[in-house]
Amino acid sequence: MTGFSDTLSEERQDSGAHKVFKGDMLSTTDRTHWYDGAFYARFVDAGAGRGLVRHMDRLVDEGASVVDLACGTGALILALSEKCPKAAGIDLSSRMIGHARSAAARLGNARVKFIHGSAADAADLLGERFDYAVMTYFLHELDHDMRCRVLEEAVKITDRVIIADFISPQPKGLNAFFTRIVERAAGREHYRNSRDWLVRGGMDGYLQRSGFEIRREIVPGPGTIKLVLAEQSLPAHGTD
Repeated sequence: MTGFSDTLSEERQDSGAHKVFKGDMLSTTDRTHWYDGAFYARFVDAGAGRGLVRHMDRLVDEGASVVDLACGTGALILALSEKCPKAAGIDLSSRMIGHARSAAARLGNARVKFIHGSAADAADLLGERFDYAVMTYFLHELDHDMRCRVLEEAVKITDRVIIADFISPQPKGLNAFFTRIVERAAGREHYRNSRDWLVRGGMDGYLQRSGFEIRREIVPGPGTIKLVLAEQSLPAHGTD
């Protein structure tokens, strides 16, 4: 695909930051958690995040264009931009986007465009399509309606998605137990949505209903998460 458009102005980025979503959309202009920013970078990216980058790198073609929906601290998309000259990251947390932009500046990386806004408005924020849209540890924290909206939006900007998230059902054992503890610590709403994600079968069902077919699958380490590469191949079947 062609290079990332240089016409993505600060005005467009700001318009995304101030957009308010009604009904089943996010109803805030800035959604932050207590762990956003430096804490997440130190205790999540420094551990599980590094392994995730290695696996993700195996699924993304050299020279492809990629957008990270809910990019967090930007660690993943900054790493992928070493092989992907057209790269962007979107996140609704201003603290995460601020950290990502600072990290890019420290690295001297001007290839990645970081945009403060909702993944459910990605098509308007980006204005063009990408070879891949990646989502890591993101969909499980949303409610059902919002998951569906994000995947509907993904169809507008790409034919291929790579998702890393919790397996459903979770395996028995200590690793799954510790996962539940971490999810509880993230807050009541987060934990409720996380449990709903597992009850609904995780990513497999959502991808199928959104018209994506799983092409590759990686189950790393203890088996509590998996990465899937899925391609849009069929008309969406609906999300009810």
